[in-house]
Amino acid sequence: MAKLVMWILLLLSVLVAASIPLILKYQHRGGSSSRADEDVPVKKHSKADLKDIWEIQDIKHGVIVLTGNRYRMVMRVAAADFFLLGEGEQEQVEDALRAVLMGISFPVQFLVTSEALNTRKAVQDVKENLSGLDNDVRKYAQEYASYLEGLTLNKTAAVRSAYAVLSFDTAKDMDYARSELLARATGLADGLQMARMNCEILDTPALVDLLHHLLNRGRPWRPSEADCTGVMESYHFSERQVQANQAA
Repeated sequence: MAKLVMWILLLLSVLVAASIPLILKYQHRGGSSSRADEDVPVKKHSKADLKDIWEIQDIKHGVIVLTGNRYRMVMRVAAADFFLLGEGEQEQVEDALRAVLMGISFPVQFLVTSEALNTRKAVQDVKENLSGLDNDVRKYAQEYASYLEGLTLNKTAAVRSAYAVLSFDTAKDMDYARSELLARATGLADGLQMARMNCEILDTPALVDLLHHLLNRGRPWRPSEADCTGVMESYHFSERQVQANQAA
């Protein structure tokens, strides 16, 4: 029995010794192929645009146009603090929301995101009314405007915003899709108003701002700030060209 075990161990040793050159040869081939793969230059991919990320073709007239004849409209939803309402008012809100959800017959997506507080409109209103104020009040208004500007630039304050995204797919034209989306948005807004919620349909600059926020979180600049220069218009005429046409 001992001799049999010895012969088996000896045979295994011979097999292992004979297989070592084959293993080393295989590893050498695999290593050379991997190094050859490393020498192959990697093609750099171009930067993805909105069409590649979210399949967005265009944004116009307050409607997001997606590929495949798909259209989306977005509403900003603001609600009163539910826990500050009385017990009876809370029950009314719950009943109204239940009725709205039971009556929805089209796809609706809800988006909640945290956005930096935008005080630019308030600052603009304060600065536009400085001329009609007394010196002391004007000084206080200027300090207040500076404080509001600091909140936006330093991103020290944030607000949680909620949005409702309405969907409609059709092979018809843009006008038909927009009219259907407006009808759906109006019906949904009326129902949510019974639940103490206010809805606002986003226009094209607001939609661009929302998409910019989702892709560039933390940046205070908004694309709508450049809207006054006509960057969102389909056609843009420079002042020099207008003056030349008037002179002609």
